[in-house]
Amino acid sequence: MTISPSAPPGATPPEPVRPARLAPFAAALHRAIEHRDLSLEQLRARLAEAGIPVSMSTLSLWRRGLRRPERAQSLRAVVVLEKVLGLPGDSLVALLGPRRRRGRSVATLPAVGFSRLFETRHLLADFGAGRRPDTLNPDLMSLSVHDHYEFNERGAEARVRVHHVARALGEVDRWLVHYQADDPGRPSWTGTLRAGSGCRPGRVRTDTGSRVLELLFDRALRPGDVAVFDFEITFGPGGDAQYRFARIFERPSNLYVAEVTFHPRAVPVRCHEFVQSSLDSDVRLLREVPLDDSHTARMAVQTVPAGLFGMSWEWP
Repeated sequence: MTISPSAPPGATPPEPVRPARLAPFAAALHRAIEHRDLSLEQLRARLAEAGIPVSMSTLSLWRRGLRRPERAQSLRAVVVLEKVLGLPGDSLVALLGPRRRRGRSVATLPAVGFSRLFETRHLLADFGAGRRPDTLNPDLMSLSVHDHYEFNERGAEARVRVHHVARALGEVDRWLVHYQADDPGRPSWTGTLRAGSGCRPGRVRTDTGSRVLELLFDRALRPGDVAVFDFEITFGPGGDAQYRFARIFERPSNLYVAEVTFHPRAVPVRCHEFVQSSLDSDVRLLREVPLDDSHTARMAVQTVPAGLFGMSWEWP
């Protein structure tokens, strides 16, 4: 997941998924999920029981029509979903049609455009005329990021603290933050933002499952200037147990450090560091991450390429 605060008081609530706007596969999948009243976490668990790991982010993208299953493992997952959702065999598979031709792998691209990962083009367009709608921060390059996540006794997000160092590539006075819920159809994730040193809160834009917020720097930056800033998000009650977090890097960075602290009454049996080249690509587990006496797991990545980096874990 990436990070965002909750909407301010009086903000328009997230728009529900409307099947009429979706492609046939996504519309059929959405209706079946609604009819069976299953969460994406429940579907993910059933797929895992069948030996087919699929993230809730991927299931969400399929459901919203932002991605479609094409890889062999993804197609096997669709067959299992048909059974779990009580659908006739091949009823979802038949709606996928022929496989699309693919160009270069996302992993070979120098940057990961957010308009390809999330339906955020309309949200980003609200942050200024002439702004590129396919990227969050085109005029800034992350030099280092340090995330510290805390999870409560239910295994839900309690708080995340972020320390960020970035270099200006052009004239810029703000940094945009994006949070994507794994299960936007059940938006129990809410939170409040507190800006720390080097920045202050700006505007917020929200839509189904996505929230984009701007952090305004203490001063405008010129090319080559460095910004050092901190912020914190405290999540509200009612969140569901999580099984992973991920940070997206649109372009390469020097260093990424992440810490995850679990509540003593909700400690996973194991944690793994993972990487993905895009949200619908295969998850590649890098190594098992040990927990210390404070129930904290830590990871660090140097010379970070564009892509997704994070940790996943298994509950008892």
